[in-house]
Amino acid sequence: MVQWRLMVLGVMLWCGSLWGAQAFDRHEERDLAMLKGLSWVSAYLVDEDHFRDVDFDCFHIFNEIHRTAHNPLIGQWCESVAFMYGQRLKEYTTLFRDPLRGYHCLQMLSLSCSSFDRIDFEPMYKKAKASFETYKTDQQIYWIEVDNLEELSEKNLFNLLIRTYELERINLAYDNEYHADFRLLDMLRYLKAKPLVAIEDDSSLYKNTWRDHCYLATHIVLALNNYNEFQLQESDAPWVFDYIRASYPAAFARNDVELVGEFVDSLRALGLTEDNDEMVRQGTEFLLDSQNVDGSWSAVLPSTGNGSWRPYHIMHPTWCALVGLRPRVYLEDTPYQNRIREILNELNGEQSTN
Repeated sequence: MVQWRLMVLGVMLWCGSLWGAQAFDRHEERDLAMLKGLSWVSAYLVDEDHFRDVDFDCFHIFNEIHRTAHNPLIGQWCESVAFMYGQRLKEYTTLFRDPLRGYHCLQMLSLSCSSFDRIDFEPMYKKAKASFETYKTDQQIYWIEVDNLEELSEKNLFNLLIRTYELERINLAYDNEYHADFRLLDMLRYLKAKPLVAIEDDSSLYKNTWRDHCYLATHIVLALNNYNEFQLQESDAPWVFDYIRASYPAAFARNDVELVGEFVDSLRALGLTEDNDEMVRQGTEFLLDSQNVDGSWSAVLPSTGNGSWRPYHIMHPTWCALVGLRPRVYLEDTPYQNRIREILNELNGEQSTN
């Protein structure tokens, strides 16, 4: 049924391209590439092992695109797929042991405040709330030690950014019910002061430190605009956007689908498009030209040495390409936007006007 609906949607988009030329002459190709990519992700995640490895991201991939889709047909289809994976997550999370680890607790609380009215997340919320009440320290909440950030690995810094972002969303939805001493503002303060490594200064094998810092930068953008809910200004975090622009040529030269996709996604967060920004245009064309026949994109990465990739690693390049390709219709005056404005005002040394 999903494949049939995609075929109909593709024909409708193609027919729509017969009327009216646009400044960037690959818009229709871009939308069709998105459909093929979304179809591949949906089919890939049908497998139970793939679903369990990707878990909560199954829902978030499609819900993110559904919320701000520029094309209502794509938005409606993504909503139906997000609904399917939300229902599967409800069943899957009943298998989690109590009390939940901090990571699973935050994910379930975050899912319960996702404003997806078609799914009753109340059972998940109750399970997560009961677990949260057993936590006594920030380490138990985040499942990461926060007392000495300098000692954390790049992976744990990345995870801590995402988890402080999730807690910010949760507290916004539930009136600051979930207390932690270390919050998103504290995390952003640390990251703003932390030098992000340029590729030419990275002595690590395969430039992995540079790649880790690139992902930190793009996910700071996602934490600031609630995964593409609203538009940002470059002045909100110039230190992040400067690093992204400086790092883009190296990612492009390395044919790095994941980083190019995430960089273009971050630039689109500023309201930039293929028509008014050279990097967005170049990145979009690269992503279109590198899509596989089956609709997926492949990672171009050096071997990790262990010869095995998780299903998440196989799926991730396609997710990155999809968010890089997609235009979006931003929401305005959302609760999270108002909250992040307060955080940015304090972070940037300005008096809050909200």
